[in-house]
Amino acid sequence: MMEDVAFERVVRSDAIVCADTLLSVTFERREVEPMRRFMEDFGLVMREVADDRDRLYFRGHGDAPYLVELIPSSRDACTGIRFAARTALDLEALSAATGGPHRAR
Repeated sequence: MMEDVAFERVVRSDAIVCADTLLSVTFERREVEPMRRFMEDFGLVMREVADDRDRLYFRGHGDAPYLVELIPSSRDACTGIRFAARTALDLEALSAATGGPHRAR
């Protein structure tokens, strides 16, 4: 029963910026086929990309070109999460705070 479990409150600092939308996630997988079936079982559709033979892209409902990128690999890992920021200024603030690059589209 969960009632006996003590949870420690997570304390976090204030956000640097607020993400507006989750755009996509990237996974590396040793066994691609079970992950492909999992994506399709949940209604995602594999998208053919002529330039990229090794990677698989899965799209869902809506305008996004893909939601999940699946890369054959020697490891199982989540290697990327892409968010949309509200403004280019948010990207600049995040880049300045973390030392990372940013791309505004």
